Parts: sequence; C-alpha cells; structure tokens
Amino acid sequence: MEDLIDGIIFAANYLGSTQLLSDKTPSKNVRMMQAQEAVSRIKMAQKLAKSRKKAPEGESQPMTEVDLFILTQRIKVLNADTQETMMDHPLRTISYIADIGNIVVLMARRRIPRSNSQENVEASHPSQDGKRQYKMICHVFESEDAQLIAQSIGQAFSVAYQEFLRANGINP
Repeated sequence: MEDLIDGIIFAANYLGSTQLLSDKTPSKNVRMMQAQEAVSRIKMAQKLAKSRKKAPEGESQPMTEVDLFILTQRIKVLNADTQETMMDHPLRTISYIADIGNIVVLMARRRIPRSNSQENVEASHPSQDGKRQYKMICHVFESEDAQLIAQSIGQAFSVAYQEFLRANGINP
C-alpha cells in the first residue's frame, strides 16, 4: 500500500493510442471488446505505417520505451530515456484497464468542454439506445508485466478509495 502512495514504476513499450466512443457505464464485456478493438486498431495502424511508411492520422506512433508511473492520484507515462512526461491521467479519469497477454490497454475518459455546439452534436448523434456517448482515449502498451501492471492500477484505486474514506472520517 505504501508503495502505491509513493508510486510504482513499470517498464513497457508504448504502442500507440486511439479514441473510441462509449456509453457512460458499459458492461465489463463491452469494455473488454473496446480494449480488444483498440489493440486491433493500433496493430493495424502499425502494419500500415510499416507498409507505406506513414501511419493514419491519430492512430499510431512509433513504439517507444516508457515507464508507467502508478500512484494513488494519477498514472503518468514517462519517456524511458528522457523521463519527460508523455501522458498524465488523474486516476479518477481511468475507466478501465485490460491485460490481454502481454498487452495492457489503459482507457481514460476525455474531457470534452461543454458548449452549445457540442451538446447539439451529441443530441443529433445519440447512441442506439439514446444515451449520451463519451470519448475514451485508449493507450496500448506491451510489457511482460502486463498482468502485474493491471493489478497495480486496480490496487491504486482501492488504496485511493480507502484514503478518501479516512479523509472523510469514515472507517474503511
């Protein structure tokens, strides 16, 4: 528990990111299908990039060695060589973590500023059942520690929740 408060670092390869539309609270099965779709998109983008030397816009970046820095407040992705922050997601924005073999998919809700035009777009393009949809950014990583990374992120949620309860005078 103390480790998560100070932060845990895992080495991984960042394979790329993609965006998906999602209902606010999809089932676990739907989330897993979304994670698999994100992996498929990234792998397809990598194949396309290799074959024509250029990736589709917004679908892939070259594989980069990174450090995943997991804390109870946030998850940071640091360039392994320079230690520059590439991504920084508050833990509360993470909606799903999947480990698929040696692949980790980290799904985070995108903050979309509210404006009349945005609400009109959502109102004119509702999902099939009429619920509002949200943009999810899906980051795909490869690591031998994929399962351990996913477990550590889950534990970070648990520890953060216990800390929240303590801070509010509730016995966890």
